[in-house]
Amino acid sequence: MAFNGFYTTSIVVPVKYTNMPESNVMLENLPQEAELEISGSGYHLLGYTLRPDKAELVLDGAYIRSQQREGQLHFFLTTRHGVDYFNRLHSDINALYIRPDTIHFNFFRKAYKKVPVKLKSYLSFDRDYGLTDSLRCQPESVTVTAPIEALSRIKVIETAPLVHRNLNKDATFPLKLVRPSSEVNLNPEQVNIEVSVGRFTEGRFNIPVSLPDSLQSKIRLFPVQVVRLSYEVSLKDYARIKPSDFVVSVVPSLPGSQAGSRIPLRLIRSPKGVRKVRLEPESLEFIYLRN
Repeated sequence: MAFNGFYTTSIVVPVKYTNMPESNVMLENLPQEAELEISGSGYHLLGYTLRPDKAELVLDGAYIRSQQREGQLHFFLTTRHGVDYFNRLHSDINALYIRPDTIHFNFFRKAYKKVPVKLKSYLSFDRDYGLTDSLRCQPESVTVTAPIEALSRIKVIETAPLVHRNLNKDATFPLKLVRPSSEVNLNPEQVNIEVSVGRFTEGRFNIPVSLPDSLQSKIRLFPVQVVRLSYEVSLKDYARIKPSDFVVSVVPSLPGSQAGSRIPLRLIRSPKGVRKVRLEPESLEFIYLRN
């Protein structure tokens, strides 16, 4: 190729898209490169052959058209306008043709809905400390915008993992949300996690053991009808906990053996805020009543 000669050649160049509709999304990727046929002097053609990125094509979404085909709406973008725009920007060479001459794609209308946030957390606490309330997420839900088909599959939005060790006081942590895919937008894109932490102490009560109605006429607990109950509760809630807040009973089905058997106990009710409830003993002896 002589520098002063006039030639025609083809090069592969990058493609940039502008003015694409914001109310719609495409589930398939658009071509990021195209073949451009150009003509000009050997000197100028050589420059573009060595640096094809200088010949970036700009395709304008304003030229998107649609047509009905087999009962469905199909969208397409002809690339001819890209030739005209290229020639206005480049005076040293002349663009003749772009391959492909038409780009076909499917548009999907965006939709949105509120979706709850699912927290992923890995927390540990100093000795005798723990959560005094459930973790709170602010906000509890976010607005998800996505193609309708993709949106229907999204049930929750997960947070990035919340990892902290040796907590001993209240704290608030900002957390990024995890986008399920690049076609999904979230508003907001992060949430705040409120962690309520307090020091715990132990409490103990003697609690009477009740029998369910189904066993009232069948057995009697013997020789004791009370159980030693221990629990942990935060210092700030210690004073409000009363024995009447707890209900202990036995399992509703009998072991099926003779007198002198033991029947397991179970905790029916406990107040909010207590943890690590233990019963001692975990079972009581009983005798069968004669009919």
